[in-house]
Amino acid sequence: MHCRRYMFRLDASHRVGLGHLRRCLVLAMAIRESGGMAEFLLGDGSQDAGIVAKAQGFTCHILDAGIPLIAEVDWIATHVPEVPDVVVIDISHDLIFAHVDQLSHYCYQLKKMFGRLVVFDGYYSHSMRSRVPDLCADMVIAPYCGERVAEHGLPYRTLIGPQFFPMDPVYAQVAREPRFIKEEANRILVSCGGSDPLEFSLKVLLALEEMEGDRLQVCVVVGPGFSPSLTTAIRTLIGQSRHQIIEVMAPENLSEWMVWCDVAVSLSGLTKYELAATGTPAILLSINDLHAQIHAAFEAERTAWHLGVCAHIEGDALGRAVLTLLRDWKQRREMSERGRKLLDGSGALRIIGCIDALCVTAPSTGSAS
Repeated sequence: MHCRRYMFRLDASHRVGLGHLRRCLVLAMAIRESGGMAEFLLGDGSQDAGIVAKAQGFTCHILDAGIPLIAEVDWIATHVPEVPDVVVIDISHDLIFAHVDQLSHYCYQLKKMFGRLVVFDGYYSHSMRSRVPDLCADMVIAPYCGERVAEHGLPYRTLIGPQFFPMDPVYAQVAREPRFIKEEANRILVSCGGSDPLEFSLKVLLALEEMEGDRLQVCVVVGPGFSPSLTTAIRTLIGQSRHQIIEVMAPENLSEWMVWCDVAVSLSGLTKYELAATGTPAILLSINDLHAQIHAAFEAERTAWHLGVCAHIEGDALGRAVLTLLRDWKQRREMSERGRKLLDGSGALRIIGCIDALCVTAPSTGSAS
């Protein structure tokens, strides 16, 4: 029996991105389907994320603007009427790490008040567990390729590796279906996340314009957080392009377009796991050196090519890479097969099973910092 009530504390905005929301929504929907209840506590600036979560039928609370981490627990006690059985926090990002001195006491307060605390963490070099040595939690989840195995003697359980990646059931279903890789390929999917603040979607489209070869069919995903100026620039380019470009505006998921395309060009951090599960050959671009480190570990699984940090990639280099992969049927077929072996789409169920086991044991008390 699942614990009856979960609360997901996360941030999702133009600056932070929507990845935290996406994976927590997958877990929340799986919890609800199994008979549990879930609600969301969103940081200031996450109003758009609240609209998305409410559209899925979940209760959402938005923290008051400017409230410090150490004051959140008192805020929750005042504004959240039902006490959750488990709190899941997904707040590993730069804006939170600017207040790293508060994180230890914050987690201790949450665990003391609610009994059970689960941390969805970032990649090891950019994670709470690497920055908070006395992290007070019951479970830490790091569902990434290349993640280091947890050390012995930690006060919390760790769920490490892509087998714990929480994936929308739509992608899980596609992962179980056969994937045919065409020898003649000309379809490109361009997906640069929900907000694309650095406007890489436009840069990829411009690179495709300069690419030698036949006319392409291109699908470009315009996320809900795209600025009006970026959206306008993309639409202007579509009107002038020599390629056949389809704009897809804020789709619920990309599974249909992943199956449609022959090669995907992706910037978003979590999308690469969905591409692998659906058997979609991909070229990955990185926002910064940290993303490059994470993508390099993923590339080692040979499900995708990683070209490096976008600021250092010339347009013609991207075009050459796309053209090379389109023409290399054996490479695309290998990427597809290896991706489908890496992810089976059952990560959310594994996580919920582990939380179930956690809920039938007596809560540990942790120690004050």
